[in-house]
Amino acid sequence: MSRGHARASADGAPPAAIIVEGRLAALQWEIHLAAPLLERRARAWPSAPILTYRAWLERLWLAHGRPESRALLGPGQSAALWREIIADSAEGPALLGAPGVAAWAEDAHRSLAAACVRPKALAAARAEDDFAAFLRWRARYLERLDASGWIDAAGLEAELIERAPRDEGPIEIAPPFEPTPAARRLFDALAASGARIATRAVPDGPCRAVRVQLEDGRAEIAAAARWARRRIERSPDARVAVVAAGLRDAASDSEIKRVFAEEGVGEQTCCGYEPAPDTRPAIGAALNALELL
Repeated sequence: MSRGHARASADGAPPAAIIVEGRLAALQWEIHLAAPLLERRARAWPSAPILTYRAWLERLWLAHGRPESRALLGPGQSAALWREIIADSAEGPALLGAPGVAAWAEDAHRSLAAACVRPKALAAARAEDDFAAFLRWRARYLERLDASGWIDAAGLEAELIERAPRDEGPIEIAPPFEPTPAARRLFDALAASGARIATRAVPDGPCRAVRVQLEDGRAEIAAAARWARRRIERSPDARVAVVAAGLRDAASDSEIKRVFAEEGVGEQTCCGYEPAPDTRPAIGAALNALELL
């Protein structure tokens, strides 16, 4: 990010958007910004304009892009297109676990776009059959997007960098946010077009972060359970949260509850998970149809 927009705006204008990395960061910032109002026992207040980076990109595209000529695909639609392309490829019939391969290919496609790597700059060596297959799939995927008048989330940044809007309101970037090369280029392009971009300071708070390397996932869960038990023993009325990234199914839920119970904190444990829409075919198909309409 350039120095020209590394500090808060001097005029104190309210931001048009507070950009965070993901949904968890959005929730944390919403709670932080509402804390002074809650202390004053306020009953209502305007919501802070907090948006995840992806949601902000979509809003920017709809406001300043070309939505009349290119329809934005949702996550489920992009994933479905990748599965279709790989299933119809020469390698498709021989693949085991094709949905997993499609998810890997889509993630690689997003990573290349975020790193501003152009497809024509890539080539596979003779021994890299899997990478060569990925390049063919990606080329076919981009052809389908162009032929159908679609754009995916990975293509939004490139389009907006080329045509940075000039009337975008003040923007604040809320840490922890690690912009990719494409995100940095977009912020720089917006700043060059006159947008006021500021970076919020990290809120002060009594916290201590420790990074621990363990043998496997079960050992990690057990260590978290022991940490929670010690905290509860010291402060029985304390609220303790253990966040497990990627908790997506009932099996993971049951495993965590079992390990916590073995460590003596089973009664205080409450796990929850939110399955992705595309893991439920009927719901995913309905959502995709609504998005296309």
